[in-house]
This record gives sequence, C-alpha cells and structure tokens, in this order.
Amino acid sequence: MNEPTQEQIKEFWEWCGFEFIKTSTKWGAYTGSYWISPCGPIHTFLPDIDLNNLFKYAVPKLGDSLEIELFMPSTSWLCQIKQRTTTIATSQGYHKDPALALFWAIWEMLHK
Repeated sequence: MNEPTQEQIKEFWEWCGFEFIKTSTKWGAYTGSYWISPCGPIHTFLPDIDLNNLFKYAVPKLGDSLEIELFMPSTSWLCQIKQRTTTIATSQGYHKDPALALFWAIWEMLHK
C-alpha cells in the first residue's frame, strides 16, 4: 500500500480523539493553532504514525474483543485485525513499515 495522504492522517488522528484548535484575539486576529490529544497534552503537530502512537491512541479505540497479528510473510509486513472468537480476518494491511501495515488495517476497519 501507499503512504497515507495528509488528509487521511488528519482524519485518522481525529478519529483517535485529537482535536484541532485555532487561537485568535478577541478582535478575531488569528494567532496560532495546536492539537489537543485525547489524554490532554497539547501538540504543535499530529503525532507520527509509529507503533508506539498507534498502540497508545488507535488500538484502544478498536475495543477489547479484537486480536492484532503483525508478521512479515515476505518483503512486506502484514497486519490482520480479527475478532478473537473467529478466524475470519476483519481487516488487513500490507506495507514495508510495520506501523503503516497496522495503520492501513485500522483504516480499512474504519471505512467498512
């Protein structure tokens, strides 16, 4: 799979609970912007798509009854997200980067 676009990244992190805030003066002049994470800290930019951030913000949003398998059957990582009670894959993603394989598997789940 390809790299996610900036719009896909923004949509993904907003689904995870990040909120974009623009600041302005009482006269309406724009003074800056920032992101608030679901656990409170303020960020200038959205977080990187890496395994730490995905497991911190995205995986908990999927619920407890899912199992995530991440393995490398060939030259790309394969991530499968499935119900623990069945062997039918709910979603899967492929990429040379394991974090992006997980990102695409979650993305597929969000858009089913």
